[in-house]
Amino acid sequence: KQRIGWEWRSLWPENCSPIPVHLVPFSISSLNDFENITFQDTYISIKKSLLNLKIRKEKLVYKPVIEKYDYLLAFSPKKKFPFPLGWKELYSLFPRLLYYKGVILSPHDLVLCLQESHYQSCLISLQKNTCRYEITEDLRLELSQIMVHDQLWYSVCIESLSITQVRECADLIIPQKG
Repeated sequence: KQRIGWEWRSLWPENCSPIPVHLVPFSISSLNDFENITFQDTYISIKKSLLNLKIRKEKLVYKPVIEKYDYLLAFSPKKKFPFPLGWKELYSLFPRLLYYKGVILSPHDLVLCLQESHYQSCLISLQKNTCRYEITEDLRLELSQIMVHDQLWYSVCIESLSITQVRECADLIIPQKG
């Protein structure tokens, strides 16, 4: 869990044609091999930022982007900060954040503090139903159905410690309008 991981993801709205998945290098033996998870998350969206921030189980979860290479992203391990949050915990993420002597009690308060510091930010709540499949010990497929603002979206994701494995699998998936 302390390693950098590579990820490729494609998203598309419900009204688009389904994205055909042609994952030739492996076969799925049974739908029972999928791990099914439902998340209730609130993302903190910041305009013109690659920060991956969400609120999950009353904690700020930050997945640092280490590198962007073509259509792939490398992430370092997630960092979790329980609310209430102090300025010192947030300053490394938001260097323009105005100094606060008090604590930030909620995600709403955090967004207000970010906006006061000229970050164009907002909260986006969503429900994500995810099916994960371990292709190999180091390679994972994730298929998701995402409900946000009463709209349904779909997502396919390939994750691995190896950029080569992610690229090879991603190149086999036809992204069409994703």
